[in-house]
Amino acid sequence: MKKIVLLISVILQHFIGLAQPNVVWSKSYPDSTFGAVISDAITDNAGNIIIAGARPYDNFINSIEPVVLKYDPSGNIILFWTHSDSLLDERTTQIVCDSLNQLYLLTLVYGTSQATVHLIKIDGVTGQELFNYPLGTGIYAGAIGINHQHLYVALGLPNLVLFKYDLQGN
Repeated sequence: MKKIVLLISVILQHFIGLAQPNVVWSKSYPDSTFGAVISDAITDNAGNIIIAGARPYDNFINSIEPVVLKYDPSGNIILFWTHSDSLLDERTTQIVCDSLNQLYLLTLVYGTSQATVHLIKIDGVTGQELFNYPLGTGIYAGAIGINHQHLYVALGLPNLVLFKYDLQGN
């Protein structure tokens, strides 16, 4: 009877062990003392992991800025970008990457009478901001998509609005 109980115990431990994933690496956002909100995570063409979100600006709890972090496949941070040009709240809602590893993100800016949606392009290697277009006020960021030649942005409220851009923002 003891052998059967021991055998069942070993089998259960084996199956319980199979249910637990092995963590290859784990990283903490280096500046998250005051909290961070993650809104999207993607990979680029080289397998790097790109995380878009928001964090408190300059340690003020009531002012939020968008942030993009890029990690190589080993977990080393290779890009940090943030947009902290005002005291308005601005949150990243979604991010996409083109075939040249350029990053396009939608942000939602609060702090004025109506929310404003911005389309921002940043260089995926240097973090340089290449353009920043306000798309409209009183609407909420919806979705962003990309193919080899065009960027598509769908926004809503009160009506659906669809924008089509080339990859230079025209």
